[in-house]
Amino acid sequence: MTNNYQRLIEEIEEEKASALKRVAEKFEFYIEKYREISNSQEKVRTERLKEIEKKVALHFWYLIVQRESYGIKDHSILYTLYPELKTIKPVK
Repeated sequence: MTNNYQRLIEEIEEEKASALKRVAEKFEFYIEKYREISNSQEKVRTERLKEIEKKVALHFWYLIVQRESYGIKDHSILYTLYPELKTIKPVK
């Protein structure tokens, strides 16, 4: 491979990793908010929880799409790391 071609491939791989990281960080932000709200004793908890559940589901879907676009098909580790996902309705 030529040096220019190799640099291009490396740049593409770096961007793919960076994109996956950004999506994962946003998902983690919302899952942490979900955990905070679900553990709170506030009266408005139910409404806030519904709102954040939608964001968790959407950003989880983004994460799945990003992972699959890179050939990662097994997502079972995510359900292990984030057991809350089992109770959150998926994006339609």
